Amino acid sequence: MTDEQYFQSLPDFEDFAQYLEGGSDDIVIPPFVPDFSNVLIVDGIPKVGPEKLPKLMGVILKIYMKIHDKLVESDVVMPADESTKMTLGFCFITFQDSTQAEKAMEVTQGFAIDKKHTFTVSLYSDLDK
Repeated sequence: MTDEQYFQSLPDFEDFAQYLEGGSDDIVIPPFVPDFSNVLIVDGIPKVGPEKLPKLMGVILKIYMKIHDKLVESDVVMPADESTKMTLGFCFITFQDSTQAEKAMEVTQGFAIDKKHTFTVSLYSDLDK
């Protein structure tokens, strides 16, 4: 089966193809509205390698699950340097809504994870400020 045959076999392909060609008004794609008011940036976390990442992830989750117990590991994104594989000392945490994110920010602002690492917490939506 060719790629074209495969895509044509998908249930909504014809409708989508007509939409792309401007021939159908049935499909309405809502405008993208970026809303990151439920995402926190937590700076000041330890920089660790891949071997210590699970433990650090566990600590971050334990701290933030006291505020919102429905957090899971996939709600925390810890960027790492591609060449060294070391985390960069900050993470993004996604909550269900902005109220939870704001509460988490208030509770953990200035939280000392150890003697060398103190959290600086911001809403992602405030990043440009």
